[in-house]
Amino acid sequence: GAGDGKYIVYIGGAPKATSATAFSTGAYQHFAAVSDAGTIRIYQGGVQTGSGTNADSISGSSYSASWGGYGTGPAYPDGAYAIAGRIDESRITKGVCRYPNGTTFTPPAEFPDF
Repeated sequence: GAGDGKYIVYIGGAPKATSATAFSTGAYQHFAAVSDAGTIRIYQGGVQTGSGTNADSISGSSYSASWGGYGTGPAYPDGAYAIAGRIDESRITKGVCRYPNGTTFTPPAEFPDF
């Protein structure tokens, strides 16, 4: 697909950052994408693996967030580039960059299964 198993952040329909490494399979993984003063940073397992610049606003009613696939419409039918996996424990934080400046961090543990 478009990312060959890598994590890509799109803003305004354009790719802004891509992870350097692809998803691995069969295990819990922590991924984070943050907007840090015009820089988009992607983290895998608490380590920055990609970054890019973004001058576009990511606020307002004209933007929506989606996980696991890219786009809709004639060029990208629903489900295009969908991940072959599951997403759990998703979080959005408005107004705070949780992981600034490329700082390495210890990701939270996976929630237990019930």
